[in-house]
Amino acid sequence: MPYAVCRLQWSDTVGQPDDDRVSRNIALSGRQAYRAAIHVFTGLPGARIQPDTGRVLWRKLLGCALDRLQIAKRRCRAGTTPSGRHPGNGVSRRGLHRAFRLSKAVYRPLFELVWGADFHIRWPGNTEQICATPGGAARFGGSATPIRLSAEDRTKANNIYDHWGQSISKYERSNRLSPFTSKFDAFLKGKYTLTPDEKAGYDLFKGKANCNSCHLDGRSTTLTPGQTDGGVAADTRPLFTCFGYANLGLPLNPRVALFYQTKPDRFGFTPNPYGFAYRDLGLGAFLRSAVNPNSQWVQLAPTSDGQMQTSTARNVAMTPPQCPTTEAPGPYFQKEFFHNGYIKSLKQLVHFYNTRDVYPFKVTSGHCPEGKTEKVDCWPMPEVPINIDMTLGNLGLTDQEESQIVTFLQALTDGFTAPYPDMNTFTGQCMTGGSAATQGNELLIPAPQPLPPCASAICGVQPLPAPHPIP
Repeated sequence: MPYAVCRLQWSDTVGQPDDDRVSRNIALSGRQAYRAAIHVFTGLPGARIQPDTGRVLWRKLLGCALDRLQIAKRRCRAGTTPSGRHPGNGVSRRGLHRAFRLSKAVYRPLFELVWGADFHIRWPGNTEQICATPGGAARFGGSATPIRLSAEDRTKANNIYDHWGQSISKYERSNRLSPFTSKFDAFLKGKYTLTPDEKAGYDLFKGKANCNSCHLDGRSTTLTPGQTDGGVAADTRPLFTCFGYANLGLPLNPRVALFYQTKPDRFGFTPNPYGFAYRDLGLGAFLRSAVNPNSQWVQLAPTSDGQMQTSTARNVAMTPPQCPTTEAPGPYFQKEFFHNGYIKSLKQLVHFYNTRDVYPFKVTSGHCPEGKTEKVDCWPMPEVPINIDMTLGNLGLTDQEESQIVTFLQALTDGFTAPYPDMNTFTGQCMTGGSAATQGNELLIPAPQPLPPCASAICGVQPLPAPHPIP
């Protein structure tokens, strides 16, 4: 194959308002394509073709391989249909969609070469139309598998989809994507000495602030000065997540575009017909949905409402070199934190954990009382006021201790011992001004006060939220 041309035109029409819309064309030479295929498609022992780690190849590979590599990592949110299995039917519509797209992809020969996949599937004539239709099972009479395949063809599709997942998993485990090259990793290896503020922040992270009870660092948690830490290191490459779920009590963020997507798009699909009557129930919404693969889990929905998956703390402070921080006054690179992007700086993030229950107000965002400053001494009410994690909210940290934790979080950024080869390619604009404590407040959009009651289509689905209804 003289050239492998990878074309990616990806657009999520289901309603994730903050996702990037991508369209790009990338060409790889035949030799590069084969090396790229080995990178992405296989971890087979004894592979003779060694991966090309040149930065140009990887930049191309990241842009095109497998129709956007990180799709499998996107958080499942209410109103979306995750790519997963459905009981008794093999892969779901999105799973078959992926197998169908792979069957049409120009890199299909590489996939067949590595995995031995059988793409000879008798796809129904309406497959393309089904794959392009947003809305999930609700648009197909409740069926999560509207693409009608024989048992033999569905088995083939299952096999293709499984290998697609393995390909992504292999890539995500690679050193290029998970390098473990932060200051903290060097510290664990005895090759870096934490600064006094980094060390103080780490001690708070695994002590007084109790951060590592969820963002697991492989170390013990020492909560009181009188406690003796008799633990030993459990992991030399900690992931800083427990892969669990929690409702942190975040306020509703009125800047999320989904609240305004109340009219049909060009496909006739309305992402959010409820407007501000929508509540993101997180894990609870998934457990009530048709794509929940285990009916016995449905009963757990009321105790899971509002819970979102715990993200890793690794690279939470990562920025391009031109904007060396996430914190004002800058120059800084504006990021959003937590599941709904309500928090705009690490200082705010730590301050929220520290004071959520110290400065609570029964108002929505943009309506803090006169004399109070949102995100400083006023936290609007939670979007989902049940199942809130009470291990945080009043940690008793001083302002200096909050800042020391931020300093430690900045030590979790990869690229310290082995800088990224393309780290200087950022061409965007840095931001300056303000303070980290109030960062983003100049762009606040007041939410309705009071909020409309939660739509019955969300909060009225059995089993009902408990122990009390969501307002």
